[in-house]
Amino acid sequence: MKALNVMKDETKRSKGFPDFDPLTDKSKIGINKTGLDQKLPPVFHLTVIDKSGNQQSRIIPVKEYLQIVSASNLKQRCRMAMVIIMLRKCIML
Repeated sequence: MKALNVMKDETKRSKGFPDFDPLTDKSKIGINKTGLDQKLPPVFHLTVIDKSGNQQSRIIPVKEYLQIVSASNLKQRCRMAMVIIMLRKCIML
């Protein structure tokens, strides 16, 4: 799962946040909703919040958005698989 975190963090660094530190900074992905009313494709933006509370946002391409989301999805699936394995072991004892 550490590799998935590295993949997400490298994507964030390469998209305009070279100083992103996953230990102290937070990030979130948003969608620009103004274009949705006009039937325009969604525009995704990445917001990074540093340890001082300062926020910076940048538009990210769909490819990078999908890379971050897929890494998060796979990480969550791995966690759930580990929980299921542990539960099965507990039940068999």
